[in-house]
Parts: sequence; C-alpha cells; structure tokens
Amino acid sequence: MIIDKLRPNEVPLIVPLVKEMLVELKGKKALNEPFFVKIWEEAIATGKGVVFFATNGDGYKGVFAGLSFPLMLTGELMAALLFGYVIPQSRGKLGYRMLKAFDSWAIEKGATVLIIGWNHLMPEENVKMYESLGYVPKETMFSKEL
Repeated sequence: MIIDKLRPNEVPLIVPLVKEMLVELKGKKALNEPFFVKIWEEAIATGKGVVFFATNGDGYKGVFAGLSFPLMLTGELMAALLFGYVIPQSRGKLGYRMLKAFDSWAIEKGATVLIIGWNHLMPEENVKMYESLGYVPKETMFSKEL
C-alpha cells in the first residue's frame, strides 16, 4: 500500500471517499463539493494543508487531511488533523501508518502541538490508535447547531 500526498489538482479524486466517510459517520449535512475542492486545493498549494491518500493501485483506500497554523496567543505552530478515513476492508494498520505520515508532516512543518478531534460516532479503536502514538485526551469540545 502506497501512502502519498495529494497535489492540488488531485483533490477531486478523493471526493467519493469523503462522501463514503460522511455516510458511515451519519453526517447530517451533505458535502459541498465545489467548496471542499477549492478550500483543499488552496490549503495544499499554500503549504498550510496536506491531504494524504493510500492506494494499492486499485483506487483510494484511505484519506487523512489536516492544516498547520499559528496558535493565536503564542505564535507556536500547531497542526490539526481535520478528518481521516480508511475504507472498512482496509482498516487495521493503514490508519496507523497514515496518522504517522501526518505526524511526520507536522514535525517537518515545525509544529509543536498536534491535535485530533474525535466524536462519539467514531470507532473506539481510533482512541486506542491515537494513544499508541502518544496522543492524550486533553479537552472537551461542545457544539451547538444554529
């Protein structure tokens, strides 16, 4: 299995995988495809974002995407994994390898903190994987639909 970074013009190729992720997570909102493609093309082109994909030559099997940005109070660089998904039949070590790729990217960028969001719809195995890589639960986020 090959893990690599998408180039800006390749972002449309992961749209079907992102839609599959939203269905599996029972997302309440549909993907705004033109916006999604544009925002990730810009993030990749500016170097502020990265999208890793996994393939064995027979389509995409996984996608992890995140951004780097300065903390507003200190100026330290932070990296945030915004979404990650591996198709059910490829789960196991692939998610771990993709998260390691994201970690390496963040370190290369000079990030001092990495964060990952987690919600109650994600598998408990994700928490175990995060913890095995040194992530610790730190904060609780609250959300309100408007």
